[in-house]
Amino acid sequence: MSYKKSMKIHEIKGYIQSIYLVEYPDKFLLLDGCTRRDVKVVYNFITKKLQRSINDLKLVVVTHQHPDHAGGANAFKKQFGCKIATTKKANDWYRGPSGLIKFIIDLILTFYVAKKMGKKYENIFYSRFVKYDYELKDNDVLPLFSDWTVLFRPGHTDCDLTLFHKESGSAYIADNIIKIRSKYIIPYPVNFPDIYIQSLNSYKADAFKKFYLAHGGSTQISPADIDEIISKVSHRPVNHNQLFKRLFRNAKKHNYFK
Repeated sequence: MSYKKSMKIHEIKGYIQSIYLVEYPDKFLLLDGCTRRDVKVVYNFITKKLQRSINDLKLVVVTHQHPDHAGGANAFKKQFGCKIATTKKANDWYRGPSGLIKFIIDLILTFYVAKKMGKKYENIFYSRFVKYDYELKDNDVLPLFSDWTVLFRPGHTDCDLTLFHKESGSAYIADNIIKIRSKYIIPYPVNFPDIYIQSLNSYKADAFKKFYLAHGGSTQISPADIDEIISKVSHRPVNHNQLFKRLFRNAKKHNYFK
């Protein structure tokens, strides 16, 4: 049976991101953990739109810990009994006092993006730590879905995953590239720019036929497009720490502390 008959990728509108649900005759794979608010959205899509049992949702992958990618994972597991897969590093991202501050900032940024998109306030608060069942490493076969390969492509955070379906040439790259209208842009933050550039270069070698973006939908990205993105990457981290340092310097320069 060809993948066209056995596998279909559905794009669902989430709170601030695209949700990708992979449908098979006997099961579903969710390519990221969404926001907490999106758990009901996915449930309704499976049970009402597709007229399938929620018990067919077997695996949820968390590509990284941001609120629109990990926020619903624990709820999916608790409510529907599906398995969760992510990297060992994922739960370190928001660990400790500095991690808590980063977590709060990311929640605020999520609300900000939602407001810019005309969305109303929703409860998206979630645990900083994912209760995962499977630990994923680079080049692993995805548990329960052997037609998908896990690729470790960090830079945006230290644990970003890309999920590749070789037979169809499809790759879900989460936030590693963002598309706004017709332009491809760099995500915020980029915590590890040199590693991020390596990850982008790997996409040229991988030669994916179709990219699935958490922000921008499905698209085809050429090597030339990737080279243009790389040319715009700062060689210094662009993250919350750098933002606050810049604000502090500007405030000091303009004597705001007097």
